[in-house]
Amino acid sequence: MASIKLLLSSRLARMVIPRTNENKLLTRLQVNGINRVSTAGICHKDNMDPVVKSLKPKPFPYKEKRYRSYMYLLPGGSTVARFDENTVIVSIEGLPGSGKTKFAKKFAEATDMYHQPKANFDFYYIRPDGFDLRRFNPIFFEEAQYPDIDLFLEKPKHPKIGRMQCEMYRLKYFFYIEAMAHLFNTGQGIVTERTPWSDQVFMDALVKCGFTNKDHERFYARMRHNSQVKLWRPHLVIYIDTPIETAMKNIKKRNNPREVNSPVWKSDFLKCIDESYKNKIIPEYDEHAYVLVYPYKDELDVNAILSDIEKMDFWPCLSNEKLYDWRISDDGEVSEWRVTFTNEIETLMAKCNLPSWDCEGYDYSPEAEQIQMQSERSLATPYWPGFDPDRYSMWELAFKRENKYWADRAMNLFPAYSP
Repeated sequence: MASIKLLLSSRLARMVIPRTNENKLLTRLQVNGINRVSTAGICHKDNMDPVVKSLKPKPFPYKEKRYRSYMYLLPGGSTVARFDENTVIVSIEGLPGSGKTKFAKKFAEATDMYHQPKANFDFYYIRPDGFDLRRFNPIFFEEAQYPDIDLFLEKPKHPKIGRMQCEMYRLKYFFYIEAMAHLFNTGQGIVTERTPWSDQVFMDALVKCGFTNKDHERFYARMRHNSQVKLWRPHLVIYIDTPIETAMKNIKKRNNPREVNSPVWKSDFLKCIDESYKNKIIPEYDEHAYVLVYPYKDELDVNAILSDIEKMDFWPCLSNEKLYDWRISDDGEVSEWRVTFTNEIETLMAKCNLPSWDCEGYDYSPEAEQIQMQSERSLATPYWPGFDPDRYSMWELAFKRENKYWADRAMNLFPAYSP
């Protein structure tokens, strides 16, 4: 039955490994005569193997250069050779006001991992020239406004709130792809705050509280199902279990006027998020990753938590689905996935581009699109930075422009990056 389940899963085609290879898979990979770990464990940076750290190749500059599939055969090009004990993805989860950001930064510092910034709408709406499209909101009619978290806190029943949550999912999806690219090209582990999988708790809460409709929920579900095919789930999820009253108290402490006066917190919004986490998302995480739940404290002891984590075994096993995304058979296989997450970002992001004709209120009306386009063209800079023909010659545009590979890729993915 287990083998049938493997074969039927579209995500597991690359993971159907002959039983004879299990011993090879579950032992340390040999690279240049040195034992390398694929995903063995997580430890404090002071406890990491100094020999492995000293022999790791330099991080590949993936934001400036393209990584080719044959490069793993070149000296210093191996992907697996970059891996160490902490080449993992750790997601910090919890309610708003649970102290995720503070804890994530401390955890990343203690383990020498990269703290992935939270997905936010600044990336979506602030153009590279510094112009913020949301500056138009006060003068636009409601249907044409650009939705973000601040608009949601002020007007939770705004007609574009469902669209806002779908776009937030796209942002988290993009940021997670970037995290995967960083891990494969540098070998540095990732500490992230929430993932595309846990974003579901907010859509559930929006629907239950009546802030959006079922059409948006169905469209969101299709986008989520279609886009998560190739993403690799995190190794470890740390959930900070925070009482709703404590979360509310911490939100008020931040003293953000939009949060303090928001009608959102007067509803059951936090309660719905908490229920969705505990009844749906945490059980789903537990099928594929290791989950640790800690009660909320003002100062969570990172060293004590790391002591718990160091006792855990993070080796993938073919007998169950734990960490099956991270079953690495050889350097060539993982290097192909490195190419996917580094170079094929448009292809991955295109999985979020689904027809929305049956989702009432998701698309902008022709009148709204027209006023947006006219306003942006009249007030915003018409050229992507570095492409202005009034400032650069054709020679400079063709050959001397600064190489911003990752930013150029993002230019085609989000409205704020479209000239």
